[in-house]
Amino acid sequence: MNDFTDLTDFDTAEPGEFDSPVPVATVNLSRREKAAVILGIMGAESAKPMLEQLDQSCQRSFASAMAQLDRIDPATAAAIINEFIAELETSDLTMTGGLDRAREMLQPCVEDKVLRDILDEADVPNAKNVWEKLVKVDDAALIELLQSEHPQTAAVIVDRLEADKAATLLDRLPADDACRVILGLNHASQLPPQVVDAIGQSVSRDFLAIHRPGFRRSTPADKIGAIMNFAAGEMRHEVLAFLGRVDPELLADVRRKMFTFEDIATRVERRDITTIVRSTPNEVLLPALAGAAENAPQTREFFLANISSRVAEQLREELDDIGQVKLRIAEEAQTEIIKLVRRLQGDGVIKLKELDD
Repeated sequence: MNDFTDLTDFDTAEPGEFDSPVPVATVNLSRREKAAVILGIMGAESAKPMLEQLDQSCQRSFASAMAQLDRIDPATAAAIINEFIAELETSDLTMTGGLDRAREMLQPCVEDKVLRDILDEADVPNAKNVWEKLVKVDDAALIELLQSEHPQTAAVIVDRLEADKAATLLDRLPADDACRVILGLNHASQLPPQVVDAIGQSVSRDFLAIHRPGFRRSTPADKIGAIMNFAAGEMRHEVLAFLGRVDPELLADVRRKMFTFEDIATRVERRDITTIVRSTPNEVLLPALAGAAENAPQTREFFLANISSRVAEQLREELDDIGQVKLRIAEEAQTEIIKLVRRLQGDGVIKLKELDD
């Protein structure tokens, strides 16, 4: 395919070298100049992702082509765009999607553990694959599903399962319920395909989406803990104090879900502090530690005590130079470090200690 964004070919292409007739207005422009016109029409914001993917040689070709262009009138611009579209229409743009294709494209740029999580989330059941995914669900959950549905609907579900799986489930249902489902099988195979598809969509949406392997329904403590992780310190302390008064058990659960800047001193291994410091830009690390003198002194000293003496001395000097920082700025920087620690944990680079430890 002749690609207008492939700047590596432009120096060797002759002006106006196309399979389709070339509009007169564009004859004197080379291919790289036409590519520059298209990128220029797109504008800096839209063209940025493409320009970033070019190597320096191609970026120089683009800059040279753009520099040589004068004003491009609307008719010429339209002719260049139509020319580009005509080439696209004669090319094979067939693409195969699917989960395997997503894995193939993401694998080179995503950590294995993160990739597994992404693909598990993307592999959402739908009406097309609902029946094959149903067999992977825990038997106890399937039994609850069959008992909660109308016998005829339950019969459609059982009809789509292998005989041994269906027998196992029916054997664990109350006898009357099992008999009604068996009776419904007589009609299940006679239902119109659209009715079966509708039942599949319902099972996918209301059941499989929350019972697929690896799915864990979040609890109120999960949600509260996540909010508290990013809440301002004053608000966080007030909310936790309130929970301590009204529901100490919920407070204990929330604390287990939380991970704040103050928790670094108790939940991060000493050996991992160097990794965190090296991964944190100075413009984030310095205000975070400066503010920690007030809101997390233990964490500040934990950082300084677990890096090399040379780096610690340099940090202390820089902290003395900047002095106090606004609480809001410090907390924003501390939140960035918490996000970094969570990413490192997710990538398996570091491991956080459990509170009970």
